[in-house]
Amino acid sequence: MAALLCGCPAPEPADAGPSDAGAADAGGGDAGQVMADGGGPTFVFANRDDVRLALGAIDLPYFAAFTATPNPDFGVTCPVSTRTSFGWTSQGGCTDAQGTTWSGSVVVHQTASAMGALYTFDYAAFSGDGGTWGVTLDGTIVATVVASSCGLPGPQPLEANGLHAVVSGDAVQGFGGFFPGAGRSVELSYVQHRYAWDGVCAPALATLTARGEVELGGRGRVAFDMTRGDDSSCRHDPTSGSIAFTGANTATLTYDGATACDGCLPWQAAGGLTGTLCWQ
Repeated sequence: MAALLCGCPAPEPADAGPSDAGAADAGGGDAGQVMADGGGPTFVFANRDDVRLALGAIDLPYFAAFTATPNPDFGVTCPVSTRTSFGWTSQGGCTDAQGTTWSGSVVVHQTASAMGALYTFDYAAFSGDGGTWGVTLDGTIVATVVASSCGLPGPQPLEANGLHAVVSGDAVQGFGGFFPGAGRSVELSYVQHRYAWDGVCAPALATLTARGEVELGGRGRVAFDMTRGDDSSCRHDPTSGSIAFTGANTATLTYDGATACDGCLPWQAAGGLTGTLCWQ
């Protein structure tokens, strides 16, 4: 349950690139901190950590819904999940086998929809504390899950509008990125967020898209637009696609597993900044 929301040291790129040094000369991490003014996106991409933070924010709602919220059928004993007439509830107040202490609660409503099973996750200070990391969720995630004719998951639209999350500790690793910084805490408020997954039986191909805006605590707001493809030819990286981030500055990260497959992704920002982001 906590395998994907885990305390893992955030790896450094094998080659940070000359532009990261340039970013440090321009003020390093501080150059990326701009207060939101209540208008449009305000986040500035000045260095690698800015890009990593924005990247991690995209995937957190997906993994919160499908990894940190145990279905009673999974046999997970903590948090304690109980079947109800409308779905299930998960209640904290316990410590799991990995040593993560859970508190708060989540109520999951499961209903039929035109597409398949519709799930609504209502979080009430639902949190996991792994000692060196932590995550707390408040608000709602709505997701639809469909099974295709060959047994693979089909389209999985997910929306997290109004979700609030606090992430702290060494790192919280998701499928798409990291929240770095030992002892640091990051607040995320999802203004609008839509995440969709589409898979086909043959050839084995998954395409993920994510679009929306998220407030990154006092650092500001960022808009994102992602298309990510994975044909399973590279175990390190997605094989195609890119993510465009828009704030007061812009940044683009490219998925290049089809050609490089090295656990590192190139990124570039307006003003000539370039670098490499690695997660292996």
